[in-house]
Amino acid sequence: MRKKIALVSFMVIVMFFGSSAFPADHILSYDLPKSKGVQIGSEDARVHVGVKTKGLLDDNIYLSKSGKKLDYITILEPMIGVTVPFDDNRIMADYKFSGNFYSTYHKENHLDHMARGLVDLNFTEYKLTINDQYSMFTNRASMEDTERVQQQRNNFRAGFSTQRDRKLGFDVGYSNKIEDYFDKAKIYGELTYADRDSMSHIFDMQVLYNIAPKTTLILETDLGMIDYTSKLSSDSFYVEPLIGVQGKITNKIVANLRGGYRYQNYKKSDLVINTDYSSFVVRGGVDFTPTKDDLVNVVVERNSYESTYKNMNYYSGTFTKLSYTHNFGKDLSITPYGSYEINDYPKETTESGATKYRCDQLFDVGATAQYFMKEWISFEGGYTYKGKSSNFSEFDYGDNRVTLAVTVGY
Repeated sequence: MRKKIALVSFMVIVMFFGSSAFPADHILSYDLPKSKGVQIGSEDARVHVGVKTKGLLDDNIYLSKSGKKLDYITILEPMIGVTVPFDDNRIMADYKFSGNFYSTYHKENHLDHMARGLVDLNFTEYKLTINDQYSMFTNRASMEDTERVQQQRNNFRAGFSTQRDRKLGFDVGYSNKIEDYFDKAKIYGELTYADRDSMSHIFDMQVLYNIAPKTTLILETDLGMIDYTSKLSSDSFYVEPLIGVQGKITNKIVANLRGGYRYQNYKKSDLVINTDYSSFVVRGGVDFTPTKDDLVNVVVERNSYESTYKNMNYYSGTFTKLSYTHNFGKDLSITPYGSYEINDYPKETTESGATKYRCDQLFDVGATAQYFMKEWISFEGGYTYKGKSSNFSEFDYGDNRVTLAVTVGY
């Protein structure tokens, strides 16, 4: 599986420059939004190169309930991106390497990688978009047991869209998602992290109708299949009809929001439970700009997520985040933010002699400040408090993080 995901990712990125969700024209745009890059040849193709150096003071590096360990972490992130526009089309690709080096607990040192690519082809009556994102990472906060487990993921999508007239449009696509764990430690009985390696196939169809010049109503249906490499895990298929809206709702409100229902049927496995999921789902967000210097952003998401906790096949997660950005002129901005997430599990489990349905509440609150000194250099500082409160108290933790960073590039 590991070799397969690496090969698939390499082929997609090299052959298609195949990325999902580029922030703008290149990977550096958040840290260096005014960077113009270096022009290649006579065309308007450009290369962007940069490096970000970050210092992170973390008072609970193991995300433990007690016996917290403090450490200072130096993070180096060299990055490179290329943009090749031609006519109304574009090809984009970028790569970021992240080295995390601990001052005291050296065994926690690790390397993360992310590569992305995008092909955007506009023809007379239709548009073809191919994107891919590959990442290899370790993140305790993303694990339900806060273990440091190296993972790799690859998300690929090919989409075909057409606009029949000024009001009606169609978009159909196929997505392939691969998740792979670099660990054979046992989770439950004979079940290991490696037994949770999976590949997903998703087919989506969207009907888009312009209800206003800058506002689109969306009817979407997603059909998905999740296949595991191990018989100990439970394969599944799901159907997810959605309705949503995207675009400019008013002069100050922009939305990209979908809501609907998801039914997911799990097959019987040798160990993992096969409880079905059936509930409403939502994803997306809203931007509100009361003034030209202020932005309020709300993000919401609710869905089912594959689980690595004991023999659970999934958990139901509801997430919301609120942030506010104020710009002090063109070069300085401050963003306070907060988020809240609640995760519920479908069957009872036992921890420390207590048997109940596990329920976790996760929250974080903090603020970041960013200063763009020149088009080739920016500074960033921030503080975040992350916490988890579970009805199984052994999963509780609190974590304070202070960061300072500088990015240089062109």
